[in-house]
Amino acid sequence: MKVLLFSFEPSTPGHTNSGVTTAEWIVEGLVSEYPETANCLTVVLPLYFSCREKLKRKIDSFQPDIVIGFHVSPGKPWVMIEQCALNIIHTHHYPNWADQDRHMTPIYQNGAGALFTRADTVDLVEMLREHGVPADHSFHCGTGIANYSYYIALQEMDLENTVFIHVPQSPEEGIVQGRPVPVFPPWKTAQGIIKWISKSYRKGDQE
Repeated sequence: MKVLLFSFEPSTPGHTNSGVTTAEWIVEGLVSEYPETANCLTVVLPLYFSCREKLKRKIDSFQPDIVIGFHVSPGKPWVMIEQCALNIIHTHHYPNWADQDRHMTPIYQNGAGALFTRADTVDLVEMLREHGVPADHSFHCGTGIANYSYYIALQEMDLENTVFIHVPQSPEEGIVQGRPVPVFPPWKTAQGIIKWISKSYRKGDQE
């Protein structure tokens, strides 16, 4: 079982990022549960659209069975399982990104207008809720860096084995904020995702 987990650098240097932390907890859990067969790779991408080549290289070289992307969603109190990615580059959140000349252009020139995951996201949401994680479906993850990376992963991978997840800020991130913000512990989110990956892996063995 080869699992590639990608996330992003924190927007503020020196801070934590709950997407990265969630991925780290998942790796620890999978390696503990499947010490002989779990092969995990975590990739931390820059918050710029130049992350495309790095993500594609990792997918091509690692040849994962499952790809899961993570990004923090400040202000949201629940985990959001994203259903699709749009083939468009558009953001106001990262004004210094390197590809400004590509603003409002397709991510893949000849790609579909949108790509939908065919992963069992209904089961994933249920599995998270069973582990006490507030979770729900989200139609798509905007048009920024999360959408950009998700579209690339869906384009390069099997749609049945690719999903993107927005997670709340961690308690540690909340402390840094210095004001009340919605938080949720990444280790608890990781538990539900580990069970979902494990179930998918066992299902694949049976088939």
